[in-house]
Amino acid sequence: AEEDALRELPLPAAARTAESVARLEERLTPHERAVFHEAAFKDPLTSTRGYDYLSVRAGEWDRLYAGGGATAALLSARNFKQINDLLGHGSGDAYLRRLGSILRREVARARRARLDVQEPVRVASKEFLLVGRDAAAVARRVARAVERAFDGGMLAKEQVLRLRRESVERGLVPAGRASLIGTLRVLSEPLSLLGGTADVKDALDRAFERLEERKRRTQFASSKAPH
Repeated sequence: AEEDALRELPLPAAARTAESVARLEERLTPHERAVFHEAAFKDPLTSTRGYDYLSVRAGEWDRLYAGGGATAALLSARNFKQINDLLGHGSGDAYLRRLGSILRREVARARRARLDVQEPVRVASKEFLLVGRDAAAVARRVARAVERAFDGGMLAKEQVLRLRRESVERGLVPAGRASLIGTLRVLSEPLSLLGGTADVKDALDRAFERLEERKRRTQFASSKAPH
């Protein structure tokens, strides 16, 4: 519910916030602006940008990508609730911290290579957003990096084995899907539809809708699969 409330911040209020931040940034040096962003918009757990950053940047990104070709890529951790429930919230936090580190590293690499992608934003408890013309490609890189790092890198190997074993034993996932726990779903949506104006928040809402539909289909398939 809290995540929905964040995404539904009234547009006039968001616009006023964006205008206030823009006026402040005009008076700052580049170094001061970077320090301000770290203090005001840093998610304390993952060190990515927090949702407020999207609220103040959405209008700017809409204008930047008005010409089309950009996407909003939503990354969502599979079965994150099971990491918290079976291993404890400390393990869940460790996973998110490592995920944030991988996101920031891969985005920094992409930007050094002159790919067009904005800083990662944590938009819900286990969901992150990338925006830009190369956002979908960078999101896929992040997903591959997380898949490689999960077993023994993001969590201890014995924790991963326990997580998969108990998830199957408790009927939470079919045996064939246990290896997907902790990996990332990636859903990308164009910022502009049918030649319309770019709208980052609309694209994010569409990605969340697809995510919920994907979860429903997965849950239905899991209920029918032998455990």
